[in-house]
Amino acid sequence: MAENTWERFEDSFQSRYDSVLFQTQETAGVCEKISPETLYETAYTLHNLELHCVANKTPGLIHHEDDRKDCGLVFSVGGVYRFDCCGRSCLLENNRILYLPSHSRYTHTFLSPSDRNNPWQSDMIVLNFHLLDPEGTQRILSGEPMLLPTSGERYRQEFLTLTERFLSPDRQPSELIGRVYSILSDLTRELVYENKHRRQYHALSPALELLHTAPPGSLRVEDLIRATYLSPTRFRTLFREYAGMTPHTYLVQHTLRTAIPLLRSTDLTIPEISERLGFDSPSYFGKYIRKHTGQTPRDFQKNK
Repeated sequence: MAENTWERFEDSFQSRYDSVLFQTQETAGVCEKISPETLYETAYTLHNLELHCVANKTPGLIHHEDDRKDCGLVFSVGGVYRFDCCGRSCLLENNRILYLPSHSRYTHTFLSPSDRNNPWQSDMIVLNFHLLDPEGTQRILSGEPMLLPTSGERYRQEFLTLTERFLSPDRQPSELIGRVYSILSDLTRELVYENKHRRQYHALSPALELLHTAPPGSLRVEDLIRATYLSPTRFRTLFREYAGMTPHTYLVQHTLRTAIPLLRSTDLTIPEISERLGFDSPSYFGKYIRKHTGQTPRDFQKNK
């Protein structure tokens, strides 16, 4: 079971570290839409990464985009913007994220600055990219701009850290690709949860909230069950229907998905990562990683 768990994880994350930053690849035809579920289940690759810090000074300033070249994520660091597309409008406010597909047409209006308490004094961060499937076909998540159902300090810190690393003279392509892919995976996963929560799996919401807010190394399946009003049998049955795997397997994959990028792409020590993830000790963290991957934490650090 441990071997299969790792193989499935490795397949879905291999593209983070094998791509080359700013690699250019021509794509023909119309971009094909994919469902959010498939983004973190398939080995997609990222190309043509660009990052821009935008600081507007004039409220009411309007920008027109007639045929956007790349897909993008727009994160509001503090400013307030209105995006208009296809006769609909949405407000991009502090700590909110907007997805922009390639070839989209829209207008955004700068309404007001709010909080420019960041090193670049910017109102928003724009991250552009191409997302290619294993056959080299460019993919999009939506045919029009989409305000993602998430916000908060967590993504603010991720975007600020990504910007800092992106502008650093010693930036590492593998680290940046890993960070962007991680953000995309988390966002689409939350989008899937949002959709499913509104339907038949609403009873799992407290457990899923706990799963994605608490340090993964501190969680047990019993903790997830206690977060709901479900019996253990009903919880395990409903969770398997929802995730396509047992709660235990999902928790293991979630923990690996959090731990491996920290080992591969940061300068944190193994004890620091162990503590951040909520494990009782670095020793137990090492045994856990080895049990489920066949490799030690130090092995992953050597393969940066």
